[in-house]
Amino acid sequence: MAINFPSSGLTVGQIVSLGDRSWEWDGEKWKSTGTTSGTPIGATIVFEGAVENAHQTTLTVAEPTADRTITLQNADGTVAFTSDLSTYAPLASPTLTGTPAAPTAAADTDTTQIATTAYVQTELGDYAPLADPTFTGTPDAPTASANTSTTQLATTAFVMTEVGDYAPLASPTLTGVPAAPTAAADTNTTQVATTAYVQTEIAALAGPDDENTIIAGQVF
Repeated sequence: MAINFPSSGLTVGQIVSLGDRSWEWDGEKWKSTGTTSGTPIGATIVFEGAVENAHQTTLTVAEPTADRTITLQNADGTVAFTSDLSTYAPLASPTLTGTPAAPTAAADTDTTQIATTAYVQTELGDYAPLADPTFTGTPDAPTASANTSTTQLATTAFVMTEVGDYAPLASPTLTGVPAAPTAAADTNTTQVATTAYVQTEIAALAGPDDENTIIAGQVF
């Protein structure tokens, strides 16, 4: 049911009774002051729809502790309820569901912008996988300490340090007391001849066949 207020000849403080409700003109607007039946009102306003029946819409106002003003914007639209916000995520610490989408940042972006799966895959293209990586260019790695024997990557510096403890295959210059396997007697190859091999061969050349034969300082 529509409320039809007077629109002309108004004076401040003028009281108008419409149905069982009283309204006062304050110079700018009509303010509810009570009911003609003596029951205080102002907490609720009941609206009838286009068809007068048993169903109405009631606006309820909490008891104010000071003067309050609610301004409706100068625009067409529909009033939204707090329940309508249930399909939206809060700005602070939202919990998203489904498959949220966002703009994809440019490669190498380093900000607080959301990283989409497309952005992540682009960035991963610059890195090698942990399993069976194929490096390009000139990869660098920390150089392990000498004599390290683990699965740590061996750099060229580490390898050259280790090689320094070994003799080359071509024209090696050995030091100390080099040792090698002793070849079998009468071996005639490029195998290294040890002192033991040499002594065996010498003993086979001169046997103790007379008393003038001298072997290793002994007379036979």
